[in-house]
Amino acid sequence: MWSFKPFETAGKDAGIQLQTGVFIQESLMSFSKQNKDSNWRMGGIINQCDLGINHMTVDQNQQWAEKVYEQINK
Repeated sequence: MWSFKPFETAGKDAGIQLQTGVFIQESLMSFSKQNKDSNWRMGGIINQCDLGINHMTVDQNQQWAEKVYEQINK
């Protein structure tokens, strides 16, 4: 899985497609920012203090864990 995709904070897609193993194309950064201000995608602006040390709420951590569990149990 991606912590953040290369060039994601600049609003660009690096075009890297993983080919082997089990992976989630969505980045943790993008997931943590869903339903929030998306300006970070356009200008490289990342407010690292808005959600605490790991950038996700308790609910988001649970949702991500479920997403990972679904991927590894396909």
